[in-house]
Amino acid sequence: MVALPRQSVFAQLRPTPRIFVFFGVLLLTSLVIGAREVARFQYLNRFFDSELIIGVTAAVTAITVAVSSLMVGRLIDRSDPRPFLNWSLALASFTLLLPALALYLGFMSIWFVLGLAAFDGVIVGTFSVSLLKTQALLVRPGATGAAEILNFLRLGLGGIAGALIAGASPSTELTLIVGTALLLVASMAIWLVTAPAAIRASEDGAKALTETVMGYLRANTLVRNLVVLDLILVLVIPTQLVNFVLFDYDVAELASQSIAAGLAGVFFGRVLLTIFGFRGKPRVIITATTLALAVIQVLSAMSLINDWVLGQEFAAPILIFLGSTCAIYCQGLFSAMLQQEMAENMRGRISGLLVTGRNIAISAGALIGAAIITPLGSQQLLLLLSVSLVVLVVASGGFRALKQL
Repeated sequence: MVALPRQSVFAQLRPTPRIFVFFGVLLLTSLVIGAREVARFQYLNRFFDSELIIGVTAAVTAITVAVSSLMVGRLIDRSDPRPFLNWSLALASFTLLLPALALYLGFMSIWFVLGLAAFDGVIVGTFSVSLLKTQALLVRPGATGAAEILNFLRLGLGGIAGALIAGASPSTELTLIVGTALLLVASMAIWLVTAPAAIRASEDGAKALTETVMGYLRANTLVRNLVVLDLILVLVIPTQLVNFVLFDYDVAELASQSIAAGLAGVFFGRVLLTIFGFRGKPRVIITATTLALAVIQVLSAMSLINDWVLGQEFAAPILIFLGSTCAIYCQGLFSAMLQQEMAENMRGRISGLLVTGRNIAISAGALIGAAIITPLGSQQLLLLLSVSLVVLVVASGGFRALKQL
């Protein structure tokens, strides 16, 4: 076990300034992600009339992410991850360009949406794993957790800006076209940022070819426990919850501000994580944030009685903001601890396993959420999610597995 560092995130990363330039360029991609979420809701809402489309497309994307990330994980433990990162960004531009063309033509079929979701999943799986490996190799050993925390901050900052820009955009088509151009620019810029200098090689490369993931996890109890708890949290904190409620109540006009509030909460949680880093007791922090999220979900369910919250200007955004803050802080701390604790020679494969597991959990959560909300409604879904979080805390003994950190 590697002790969690107590220095600030920026103090850990200061000796490797290239990581700041790297994430500065990737800020463009997170801006596109935020804008695309709003654009996707807009065009799905335009062509389809059931919230099931959200659950099904999310499930298809998650499944293809799971498959591609497992394959890529082993490849990048053997080779340079940078080409995978560059090409995934370039190809991701098609996931925005194609729906823009469909909107221009005025036709979008369910098969087009599902095919696009599958292609998007392959790109996301490749990008996610190659990014984790690249960012870890650009910093000093022992600063990989700090790099992941800064990556979380980058995602939050760009995401909220992108969502607000997309909400103010005169058309969904324009949002998607501009996003396409930004992804192509980011792909070329990343190549320029990472290419000039030699990248730190993985330690013990020969061992990386012979040690198995299962063997490593059996021998490393802490990493195994972190992986298991991380995946359970992803399952019980569904990523499509806000979209489900918006669809259920048919309030498309609230989409931009609701998604922006969620992204603002995500950003604020990531700022807090960047400020505090690994300070404090992770077990206590994760238990507190998980229970706080459960309370917020109960309050949200109560606020939907007689549609009260839909008539209030700030109530829904505040609840979404607080819930997103708790969720991302908890999940972000888990992700950072995993990147900090895993061995370098296993990083690609463990990261691939994590991306795969997370997306299977996302897929399951999306399908289960859609299956619950369609017959029962948003209030029941929120209450069931709240109960599941409490059950997790109790069953894990207040995240007892983290007591050694």
